[in-house]
Amino acid sequence: MKLSTISLILLFFISIEVKAQMLTTDPRTVPPPPPNSFNELSTRFMPNMNFQDPNSLSLAYHETSSLSLSVIDGVCYGVAAFSEEINELRLYIYEHGELVAQGPTQADNYPNTSWCSNGEVEIRLIAYDGEGVVVVGTASEPISEYWANGTGSELENRIARLIARSAPNFMPITVLQIASFQQPASQIISISLEAGFCYAMLAVGEPTVVDLDLMFLSENDELLDQDFENDPTAVVSHCPEQDGMYRVRIALIAGYGQIATQLLRLELHDR
Repeated sequence: MKLSTISLILLFFISIEVKAQMLTTDPRTVPPPPPNSFNELSTRFMPNMNFQDPNSLSLAYHETSSLSLSVIDGVCYGVAAFSEEINELRLYIYEHGELVAQGPTQADNYPNTSWCSNGEVEIRLIAYDGEGVVVVGTASEPISEYWANGTGSELENRIARLIARSAPNFMPITVLQIASFQQPASQIISISLEAGFCYAMLAVGEPTVVDLDLMFLSENDELLDQDFENDPTAVVSHCPEQDGMYRVRIALIAGYGQIATQLLRLELHDR
């Protein structure tokens, strides 16, 4: 039985619409599949961290467990937790009794977070929905360890000096990220910012980097701040009025080599 002319036309337009949706859908907006184990969680979500052997503990429904972590000031750390039995597991990091980091707020069983330490640390895990065994591991970020111990490379020492000079009151909230450029090119990273804070993104290049720029953009690509100075360092900042996703464009204008970036935060007094 042959399809009618009208049916063929409808199928034609439906196929065009499906293709258009496929072309306009950004695959980066599709959330990744959840991990199936602690090892998968640590390697997929925190690949730059050196994890210690994880520990297991049991949590009853709505029970809170507190763990202490010995830290070195200035070193960046990470914590990841995974449970096959608990539906929603919450993770909070406190320093001197103040909340400094936490896992994602969506309901899941694999919270993870990272921060740069400035004191005594307490890790709190809460079985918000369900009960069972939790595997939890802590990690340190190697580059920040070199930095804190004063034995870092020239690139690590450069960003430390840039922070001291350009953002002395800001606290690092991400680990140091290093990207390699063989030639002039640009890279865009997405970051989640919270209202009530001011943020600064810093970038430095190794000696072979001649000129690099930074642009702070809104989710809609509105220019919020830029650093177009002709030098191998860049600093941009923004104080968002509402929570949301923002973007930073890193551009190597001249030269080649490694570029280190780090996001810092300053809490406003009138929050």
